[in-house]
Amino acid sequence: MKKSKAKYATLAGVVLSAGILLSACGNSSTGSKTYNYVYVSDPSSLNYLAENRATTNDIVVNLVDGLMENDQYGDYIPSLAEDWSVSKDGLTYTYKLRKDAKWYTADGEEYAPVTAQDFVTGLKYAADKKSEAL
Repeated sequence: MKKSKAKYATLAGVVLSAGILLSACGNSSTGSKTYNYVYVSDPSSLNYLAENRATTNDIVVNLVDGLMENDQYGDYIPSLAEDWSVSKDGLTYTYKLRKDAKWYTADGEEYAPVTAQDFVTGLKYAADKKSEAL
């Protein structure tokens, strides 16, 4: 009788283990491509030039592209600028913007093309003593 109980216990253990292993192999993907994240607090502003809170940075990094960005090695790679050059004296930087760079509304509708003036305006704001950026 003890052998019989031991066999049943062993068999039950094997079946349970097999069930767990096989269930891990299943594909339960719903096909959703939505990423959700809960922040501890709301950002006080989306002005990334004036705010240095992690919450603001986490959000804005997904909303705004620069002329260039860093790759995994820290080297500059194109972002909104498809090409750039620096004058021999190092004082003049020239950027060639991608033609497909666009501004979009909150609803995802195309609003306007990104222009060089957009970056000039941003740099003037960042350097203005009266702005919150300094």
